[in-house]
Amino acid sequence: LYSLFSFSFHFLSAIDFIDLSLRNCNSLFNCRSLELKKAFYLIENGDLSAASELLLSLKDQKNIDPGQKKIAEELIGKLSS
Repeated sequence: LYSLFSFSFHFLSAIDFIDLSLRNCNSLFNCRSLELKKAFYLIENGDLSAASELLLSLKDQKNIDPGQKKIAEELIGKLSS
């Protein structure tokens, strides 16, 4: 039970750190990369609704880097499985 709690805590800490980083992010590419990483951690932590919302908003953005769009689509696929 402790290891499950510890595992979840690390994901939540990572998400909090990403949120702090996003507040100071100046590069659109880097901000999107952080948001993709946040979506990954949300999925791993079981918050599928928040991950889905974040990924769909990212995927629909104009001028998104093709590599980032591919990662977003892969993570959306992970939500479905």
